[in-house]
Amino acid sequence: LDDYEEGTWTVTLTTGGTSPTMNTGADLMQYTKIGRTVTITGIFSIDSVGSMSGGCEVRTLPFNIGTGAESSGRGSGAVSVYNMTGTISDFVHLQYSADGNNFLIKDGTATADDIAVHLQAATSIVIGMTYQTDA
Repeated sequence: LDDYEEGTWTVTLTTGGTSPTMNTGADLMQYTKIGRTVTITGIFSIDSVGSMSGGCEVRTLPFNIGTGAESSGRGSGAVSVYNMTGTISDFVHLQYSADGNNFLIKDGTATADDIAVHLQAATSIVIGMTYQTDA
């Protein structure tokens, strides 16, 4: 293995309205990069919310998501969200952002860009995902 790296990165969460304040005791994610494959895992928590609306975007991944032919570098992952308000009638899923350095946390219902209104202080989000980089 001539390209192996592991470390942590600090999660930044943005929404269509005011971005939440993250719990600084629970905002680090771990990553492992082997060759072009990156795996991220961890849990982060929201400390306080303002007037959040729309979708949620996890910003600044440790490595850009690869473009790959026909988006083949996108990969996949799992997300669990705990301590939300209201009811999500379908499912919560991850979607890679078009700019390649972020991903979205989305509500799987017909109004898929409204998950931010379900987050509150003490909401915790657990993520595990793997994707490819271009280099």
